[in-house]
Amino acid sequence: MPRLTILFMILFAAVSCYSQKSSIFISAEAGWSDDHYQMNDIGSRFDAPQLGSGYFGIAVRKLVTAHLYVEGGVYTRGYHQGVALKGGLSLSGSGRRFAQFPMRVGGRWSLFNDRISIRPAGGLIFSVTGKYDGRGPLDLVDRQNGDQVEYTYNTIYQTDAFFLAHANFSVECRVGKKVYLGLSSSYNWGLQKIQLQRIEYTVNGGAVMKATASTMGGYNSITGTLSYRFGS
Repeated sequence: MPRLTILFMILFAAVSCYSQKSSIFISAEAGWSDDHYQMNDIGSRFDAPQLGSGYFGIAVRKLVTAHLYVEGGVYTRGYHQGVALKGGLSLSGSGRRFAQFPMRVGGRWSLFNDRISIRPAGGLIFSVTGKYDGRGPLDLVDRQNGDQVEYTYNTIYQTDAFFLAHANFSVECRVGKKVYLGLSSSYNWGLQKIQLQRIEYTVNGGAVMKATASTMGGYNSITGTLSYRFGS
């Protein structure tokens, strides 16, 4: 994986330097994202938690040719912790905030004298975090279909840095001579588990059962952009 990343970054830098006369876009971006979780619960008492986070950042995009661009940026996004009892209580709490560095290569096709453009892209996102300021294990009691469910859940963070594969599709509209508004959707999938939530619970005071919810850091997102174009 490190070799793939180094190769991608070298190609990214090389293509960026290919044309000195091409246009450069600087964008402010903000959006919402939903995490991808998997639940393993033999007792079928819990669902995968529905967790998500807002995020924002800036990106720099360079047109290498009329239909090819490279892009890099920096974002900040949180990964939260939570638990979802089927038909009952759903909780979420603070987690860790990551800095994310996307590296993308994409195509750009414009319509109506550059009034509208579409931009499919793909690449990698490097994510890294520092101090964790979340909370520890929680002991909870809830009712589910007439049963009393007592449970404890704890979140284990398994890495401070990871990569995501990234696919993106954007539509932009020019609203001024060099100002663009855009909307994009992305799908991001992870390559390793980054967060594990362990749950231990009893139903009506019976035997202790266990469940786990995990994520590889993947999420889908909707992003709004405001861009300014420098150059021709």
